[in-house]
Amino acid sequence: MVTTFPQLLIYGFFAPTLLRITAGITLFFLAHSFWRERAEIIKIIFPIIGRMPRWLVWFSILFEVAVGIALVVGYGTQVAAILGIITALKHLFWWKRFAHLLPFSRSTYYLLAVICISLLFTGAGALAFDLPV
Repeated sequence: MVTTFPQLLIYGFFAPTLLRITAGITLFFLAHSFWRERAEIIKIIFPIIGRMPRWLVWFSILFEVAVGIALVVGYGTQVAAILGIITALKHLFWWKRFAHLLPFSRSTYYLLAVICISLLFTGAGALAFDLPV
């Protein structure tokens, strides 16, 4: 099939860049949402661990910020993508029970997981610190 705009194909290297910046900003927003709701999260009794300790809530917030920074900057993108996949799957698993605390719909977490899987296979794209081997 003939491409409608073949001149735009030279910018294909920027596609992973847009995906990783989108995933990073999504994780920033998720961390901000947890930071706003941290007092309510501490009060919840989880099935296995019971009440979540305050340090674990802060660890979760800092973890999502660190993964978001790694994705936006493009440093360690494949490792950050794996951690992003784990985060998205964790939120998908807990979405039905704690939907009032999670800011996104299930479809958003599916898309975040798919974006991170795509970044795992395609690499960091342009404007990143990761160098292809």
